[in-house]
Amino acid sequence: MVLLPLVIAFVLGFFMRLFRLPPMLGYLLAGFALHAMGIERNDTIEQISHLGILLLLFTIGLKLNIRSLIRKHVWRGGIGHMLTTVLIFSVVMGALSVLSISIFDQMTLQSIAIVAFALSFSSTVFAVKVLEEKGEMQSLQGKTAISILIIQDILAVAFLVFQR
Repeated sequence: MVLLPLVIAFVLGFFMRLFRLPPMLGYLLAGFALHAMGIERNDTIEQISHLGILLLLFTIGLKLNIRSLIRKHVWRGGIGHMLTTVLIFSVVMGALSVLSISIFDQMTLQSIAIVAFALSFSSTVFAVKVLEEKGEMQSLQGKTAISILIIQDILAVAFLVFQR
């Protein structure tokens, strides 16, 4: 039963690659599909997934240039994007709460703010893979995008540290 999820993930990753999309998208779709089919995760699959995540984070770390993180436009862009996104999502969810939409009617201001904060993040790993495949990792926009995403990751870690 361990082999089936790996084969499905590989096949979907291969098909995404054929359509010039990142294989990671296929892996994610495989995970969602397998979960929807009721296939339970096991220790082997979990260990393989943790290893994959560690390898992806390691490759991001190899590309990290600390000097690019301290530039004003990176900090301003990263924090400005997050603040704008949190504000927009908070207003939308607050309006849905006021309108008594079933999912949102029990949300407090604190829970709205936390969900909006979580929705403000982008996937650093996904962005790195897309930029690598398009050959734009060394371009100015590629370096700036990755730096902004790393700023978001730093803010997420800080948030998690202070929540405990």
